[in-house]
Amino acid sequence: MLTYLQGEIGIRNKRHCTDIVKHLADLETPSQDQAEAEQRKRNKVTLCVEGNISAGKSTFLQKLLKSSVELRDIIEVVPEPVDKWQNIQDTNGGQPSNLLEAFYRNPERYAYTFQNYVFVTRLMQAKDSEDCAAPLRLLERSVFSDRMVFVRAVHEAKWLSEMELSIYDSWFDPVVSQLQGLVPDGFIYLAASPETCMRRMSARGRGEEGGVSLDYLANLHSKHEEWLRSGALRPEELQLLSDPSRNLTQLQPNGFVGNSASCYYSRPPEPESVRGKVFFLNQARQPMLRKHIDGLPALYLDCDTDIDLERDTDAQSAFARQIRDFSDHVRALREARVKPGLVLPSEESKRLVMDRCSPEMLQETLRRRGHDLTFRESAQRQFAAAS
Repeated sequence: MLTYLQGEIGIRNKRHCTDIVKHLADLETPSQDQAEAEQRKRNKVTLCVEGNISAGKSTFLQKLLKSSVELRDIIEVVPEPVDKWQNIQDTNGGQPSNLLEAFYRNPERYAYTFQNYVFVTRLMQAKDSEDCAAPLRLLERSVFSDRMVFVRAVHEAKWLSEMELSIYDSWFDPVVSQLQGLVPDGFIYLAASPETCMRRMSARGRGEEGGVSLDYLANLHSKHEEWLRSGALRPEELQLLSDPSRNLTQLQPNGFVGNSASCYYSRPPEPESVRGKVFFLNQARQPMLRKHIDGLPALYLDCDTDIDLERDTDAQSAFARQIRDFSDHVRALREARVKPGLVLPSEESKRLVMDRCSPEMLQETLRRRGHDLTFRESAQRQFAAAS
């Protein structure tokens, strides 16, 4: 570089050339602070906390953050931007508008406007909080609950026309694809019955919600359940073979072994505190599931019972431990996906496909390479049928 600057560029002063080379090297080499910031960003886990209206999301997050010593220093809570929906400033200096109230008062007129603005505010909120220093970021709801639950509900209620739904979908997926910061690493589902939500909603007395019916809450509840629980896979149902460029839950054309080099990885075990409570979103079971979140994990927490998280230290500690352990599990799953544990040579992979091998044969092939994998019963039946 010095020779180039002196000979080709014509800078004769050697010290000037040295300073230029050093400056260019500094630009190309990230500082220790920059490197540490990048590492923190890679290690950060973002979870979206989902649930019905008045399921207790805000209370859960606020009280847990305030009371839990275990979580206080490692999480940042990003509340739902309800205040923005209630207070839209008039660009001409007039009185601010309450879009949330307008939607509940006249849903046929404002359903699309409201859902559109909700997406925009969530986008701004996600961008504003993406550089938080905490290793765990909890967002209250997401653009995916908007699409999977609320947009479906208002469309079924005839408050959103077919044309408006088509317009919404025409920009939803392309925008989310371009803004990966909107896609979390997983979800936490706070489940409560419609009757419990109705009682809690009446108790908090938010004026705009006065016209919300039990039937509407029941409809939202069923959509949450379908999305995050009944329409998802239990860990033991996951396909354990995956090309890392494809989704964890996606089947290969010829069963469990591809026609070329096939990549295997072991799924990290569930922590004890969340065992039996983790589900994986699955597009095969839910055709309406957005592709961006296919395969992501969701933690199910039963919040139907009223608990005072400020006074009940046992419940507080249990919830905090589950959130901490789930976030660690999500981080381990994410690392497992980008670092395949085993690649079978193409010829061996082809032989296994041609032989339509038994689960035992495939397991033994993997075991010789240090992987102890098991298959669900339906997979064994599939192998048996193909033999």
